[in-house]
Amino acid sequence: MVETGTTTVNDMWNTYLADEFEAVGIRALMGNGMAVFDDTSPEQVDEALAHNRAFAAQYADHPTVHPTVPVHSVYRATPELIDRAHALATERDLPFHMYLSETERENEECLAERGVTPTGWLDERGALDEHAVLAHCVHLTDDDRRRIAESGAGVAHCASANLKLGSGIADVPALDGVPVGLGTDGAASNNSVNLVREARTAALVHKREDPGAVTAQRVLDAMTCEAAAALGMADEIGSIEVGKRADVVLLDTSDPTLTPHIGDEGLLSNLIYSFHGRIETTIVDGDVVVKDGNAKTDVDGAAAAVQAFCERVDETDRPT
Repeated sequence: MVETGTTTVNDMWNTYLADEFEAVGIRALMGNGMAVFDDTSPEQVDEALAHNRAFAAQYADHPTVHPTVPVHSVYRATPELIDRAHALATERDLPFHMYLSETERENEECLAERGVTPTGWLDERGALDEHAVLAHCVHLTDDDRRRIAESGAGVAHCASANLKLGSGIADVPALDGVPVGLGTDGAASNNSVNLVREARTAALVHKREDPGAVTAQRVLDAMTCEAAAALGMADEIGSIEVGKRADVVLLDTSDPTLTPHIGDEGLLSNLIYSFHGRIETTIVDGDVVVKDGNAKTDVDGAAAAVQAFCERVDETDRPT
């Protein structure tokens, strides 16, 4: 991610990797993802909330690891979990991260069980507000969009993952007044987690009938200032301004995928539609984390360790 220019990631699950996120140098919003299944006990819910509370306290003042309170989705949550998780997010002024209306089935089941859409259910419980960071939002009604806009919540648009899983396409042009950030979803749903590739997909997928439906500038904003707003961090990141964190990426404008270009508009067009994503330098919180296109961490060593692990798992799973 840092080698393709991502300076901030919002991760739902991997608090156990906080040290690794810090070592790579990327800015990470993260929490202990919570979900309720048929066999989930009340004690497990208590433990999950306690874990998030402890993580929030541990990293309260960290410059690049920012605690969040993530709940998987409305179909993996009870009213009690939503209420308690959102109360924690409100108490500590943390993002409240959820998947929302990713699939049609999710909407249909919520309507059948609760009589409202997932967005409506969150709103009725008081959990739809400026703390909410809502991933996907593919199957929203006009009323859902109105509620989200009025609440101050942000949306993470994950076009490639939605396409890969056959979930549909979020109607970003219809999200008036809603800060929309660009997301990739996890590697299993996206593979590349390359935000530059994601930008091209997000720009193109909305142009089926109107080439101006989502412009290159709108996508650049979704990668930067709008993404920061969606995460509730517009005062700290998302643009280069005095007083904000020094999160910056440097590109080589002589790169063949960025040339030729005529003026700033031509460069922007190339950035969104043809750039391959190789960043010369990535700076997070004033620290250089990618130099000459390479992360400061041992990427080759990490890749070899993962490959060796996969081979051991493959060997173990083979029938005897």
